[in-house]
Amino acid sequence: MKRSKAAVFSLLGAVAVLGGLAYAQDQGGSPDQSTPQQTAASKKVEAMVKKIKDGDNYKCCIKGKCDYCAVHMGMCNCGDNAANGKPVCINCKGGWDAGLGAVMGKTNDDIKPLPQNGDVKPDMPSDNGTNNDDNK
Repeated sequence: MKRSKAAVFSLLGAVAVLGGLAYAQDQGGSPDQSTPQQTAASKKVEAMVKKIKDGDNYKCCIKGKCDYCAVHMGMCNCGDNAANGKPVCINCKGGWDAGLGAVMGKTNDDIKPLPQNGDVKPDMPSDNGTNNDDNK
């Protein structure tokens, strides 16, 4: 019974999304058009990420720099981690897999991704030298 309820709600959700897209197109709009509030928020996030990337606490390990650490942690230490044999964020690992690695002397095989259990973040400087949010 629980499965059928979940299936019904999933189907209703899909119908609602498709209906919204059809309505937007009928109104002369495009499904990918943003509201002014969404556009303003997006620009604010882009400005914050740029400021972080331009700062001293951002050391990415791939060409072009990824946004993952800037968005999720407000800094990046993947460059130092890669150079020292420590894991990097999943986006940086993807960059290495795509041939965008930017740490001299390292190959894709040398670079390991962080475990994706949500509990581990790249090694970042902290007051007590640990990488545990509970210790801050």
